[in-house]
Amino acid sequence: MVSRLSPKEPCLSTRQCHTMTIRRVPTDFSHTLLFSAFGLSLPTTFSRKRLFVLGEQLAKAEICAGVCGFNTKVETQKGDSGQIRLIIESECEAINRLAEELTEVDPYREFTYRGEGPLTFEAAAKHCSHAACPVPVGIIKAVEIEAGLALPEDVSIRLSKSDME
Repeated sequence: MVSRLSPKEPCLSTRQCHTMTIRRVPTDFSHTLLFSAFGLSLPTTFSRKRLFVLGEQLAKAEICAGVCGFNTKVETQKGDSGQIRLIIESECEAINRLAEELTEVDPYREFTYRGEGPLTFEAAAKHCSHAACPVPVGIIKAVEIEAGLALPEDVSIRLSKSDME
């Protein structure tokens, strides 16, 4: 049984589901703990076995994939080496398998098909059977924003079917 990320908020309408909301937001203060290193108290947040320093900004994507009704949340943070760490939480089992493999990416590999191509798409081909799933693209957009390669602007796909006359 799949549980919703936010049980109070059901999936948006089909038309709204094809919109990815991507923005830079302050880190979540709801799970704050104090970490002491070398006698210093550094405010941090713990999420999926990773520590982030509170107060830093991170790129976040909220993706409602469409007719499947699964919601996915992506948070990113740039590491000291320039790699982007990913936290992916989804109602979709296929995306959760992808998330287990895709924990850190090189933003310069992710934003182009040149060379080896995006690691996100490699993992998606391995774990996600639906080629039109918008989640891998949402992950890459969040990585681009975190790396400073794109501005945080929403992306949308409007789908319809009409009678031919």
